[in-house]
Amino acid sequence: MNGKTIINAGCSGISAVNIRGAEYIIVTVENGKFTVEERLVNFEPEKLKDKILKCGILEKDKVLMNLVYLHLVGRPDIKADFYHEAKDKMIERNRKLYRDDAKGIYKYFKLYDDDIWLELTEKYKQFFIL
Repeated sequence: MNGKTIINAGCSGISAVNIRGAEYIIVTVENGKFTVEERLVNFEPEKLKDKILKCGILEKDKVLMNLVYLHLVGRPDIKADFYHEAKDKMIERNRKLYRDDAKGIYKYFKLYDDDIWLELTEKYKQFFIL
């Protein structure tokens, strides 16, 4: 539209189909035509785990990093179950998937209540590795 191309490549690194591999794409535009090349980078789960532990990101969000790590090492079902349950609880409690007091960019994304996040963290922490 209007000479622009928008491509949503999904979430870099979290493959829906390739366990133990991070996917990305390269888009090349030449003479008004574009080609898309899919790439897969394999990684070793233990090295990824060590990097996560050393970089300090767990101090920011231990729950999210555990859910992402589990997805990457072959348990995407745990992350999916966590989010589906959070969505269902938001709708049950608030009849919508957002909070009225959300500000800025969070108005446009699903924002789960802290109490739901904490409740599900307690339920799912048995699966956490990090």
